[in-house]
Amino acid sequence: MSDFSLHSIVLILLRRKASESAMLFLADTAQSGSVDILRIMSADLTQVIAVARRYALDFDDACQYVLAVEHDLTLVSFDSDFDSTPHGRQLPSAI
Repeated sequence: MSDFSLHSIVLILLRRKASESAMLFLADTAQSGSVDILRIMSADLTQVIAVARRYALDFDDACQYVLAVEHDLTLVSFDSDFDSTPHGRQLPSAI
């Protein structure tokens, strides 16, 4: 999981006043060690911008794409924006 996704999920839960759910989510994922958290380093942000421009992705999609390519991971998403990239995506139902 990207740190961007982790932060986004916690942000959404806090906006919904679900701080206890946010704490449980963190305990089950990042803090338990059961999920690896991948990070985009600041030096790699130029690559994220280049990918965003090349494939017309927004920032968060470009971050996910760069991490997937760097770590040879399969992107699992409902987002069809990844279909225009060489790496592509898999639908959750296909996994």
